[in-house]
Amino acid sequence: MGIARSFFFTGACSVLASLWSINDKPAVVFMREFYRNLLAGRTAKEALRLAKLMLLQSSWSHPYYWASFVLIGDPGAE
Repeated sequence: MGIARSFFFTGACSVLASLWSINDKPAVVFMREFYRNLLAGRTAKEALRLAKLMLLQSSWSHPYYWASFVLIGDPGAE
């Protein structure tokens, strides 16, 4: 739970976190895709899944670049 707890105390429904450090370039691509999907009305769970799939089909297909992202909290949150 760690740092995510602070976000929940301030009212966040869910927190997207990384379990390990990732190179900036694939992280930026991942986060853009994640937030693009959120803005399109998808749930956080679905936005995360689609962002991971997009990275899986890119030059950063190795799990090192996308598997560290986890959703903590309500997966149905928008």
